[in-house]
Amino acid sequence: MGDSIQREIEVSQQRGFEIEWIDGEGLLQIIEVPRTVYPPREDSTLLHRALLRLECPPGRFLEIGCGTGVISQSMAKIGWEVVAIDPNPFAVACARSLHGPAMKILEGALEEGPHLEHGPFDVIAWNPPYLEPIKNRLGPMEEAALTRPEIHPILHATNHVKENNCLSEDGCIIIIASDDAATRQALSQADREGWCSRRIIGHSRGGERLAAVCMWHPWRYEPIRIKETESTMDELPVDSKCGHVVIADIQTGGRGRKGNNWIGEKGDFFGTWCITGPEKIRLTTPDLHIMTVTAVLEAFQAFTGNGIDRIGWQPRSNVGVRWPNDLVSGEEPVKCGGLLIHARTSGNNVRVHLGIGINGSNRTVNDIHHRQIMEDSLEGLGERIHHALAGWFMKHPRVPEPDIDAMRRTWWAASRKVRVISEKRRNEMNVNAVLLDESGLHGWDGESMVDLSDII
Repeated sequence: MGDSIQREIEVSQQRGFEIEWIDGEGLLQIIEVPRTVYPPREDSTLLHRALLRLECPPGRFLEIGCGTGVISQSMAKIGWEVVAIDPNPFAVACARSLHGPAMKILEGALEEGPHLEHGPFDVIAWNPPYLEPIKNRLGPMEEAALTRPEIHPILHATNHVKENNCLSEDGCIIIIASDDAATRQALSQADREGWCSRRIIGHSRGGERLAAVCMWHPWRYEPIRIKETESTMDELPVDSKCGHVVIADIQTGGRGRKGNNWIGEKGDFFGTWCITGPEKIRLTTPDLHIMTVTAVLEAFQAFTGNGIDRIGWQPRSNVGVRWPNDLVSGEEPVKCGGLLIHARTSGNNVRVHLGIGINGSNRTVNDIHHRQIMEDSLEGLGERIHHALAGWFMKHPRVPEPDIDAMRRTWWAASRKVRVISEKRRNEMNVNAVLLDESGLHGWDGESMVDLSDII
């Protein structure tokens, strides 16, 4: 008899242990977990909290790697039609004994497809193995079930959905992801394959960050393309809906801040998106500004191959923001683009349009970092921006609202130094823009907070 088999027998004969679990109705449960089954831990709690933020009517729910089945049971109790799968037969037996006929509990891995005949699903949830197995508590079979697949779980899930058509048209995937380079690259790859994503909730454990990330298909990207225009802002129809976009090859009379012209050449990027409306927006003006900037920075990360960071929320491209709406690149910041937000109101209805201009022509590319970003052309940047904006602004029936606090932290980390000149223009100082609220912009000069409202 092999050592692994002997170990499995020894573990299976040990008495289980009790855990406390709060279900979807807020009720405390005491659950006995066999030694051969991975118990609910902080990553399980994170996934559960994310699922409870869903505000949509119950539909069909699939949990991949259900373990004890406590998350699936919680979803079943609040009305979801649940299918749960797990490759570990001990976990399947445990879940069936605990929860009985409340849901379908099937043995098998994702690629084995035991769930396919029960789909398509409105929400697919997966907590892949991120935490280390519990020492001397799990048997070899369960530890083998926790082995990371060769392909990143994010791509494993999205590829499976694409190949098997097992997600409903307005469905979403909610997955636990860790803060590492592999996750960032997987999110960028998923972006290129037509997915957008949104961080729902996060958790820090020691030096490790985890987050529940929701993935779905964004607004359809079919821009109105124009050879030449004075301003893309004027080309977007007045009855535009969220996700509508205009892109021009040349802009001759665009509007910049304080009435400045925004004029470009062939090779530059010019686009305008409708990002809210016609409903009245719930965002404050500062949050609206920060969200648009954050989305564009994320688009650059995906465009330049740096990977989308939705866990640690640290900008990882050479592009940053200089207050209020300049995009800059390089250690010695060189302006490489700009943003302009324009709101149109009609009664209580509000539409917000976002204009984006990126310098891509040779006349403006004189910084090595900038040159690396714009190495060939800006082809494909529009779609990256589109997906990033959808991740923040798209109102999806099955996707919780964005994590505004995480967004603010991203903006602060990306903000570059602002040069402030006093009214008498006698003194200059550099400060870091660290806080934006309804009263304006505030910065830290190394000693104290400085009100920067005068430069807005």
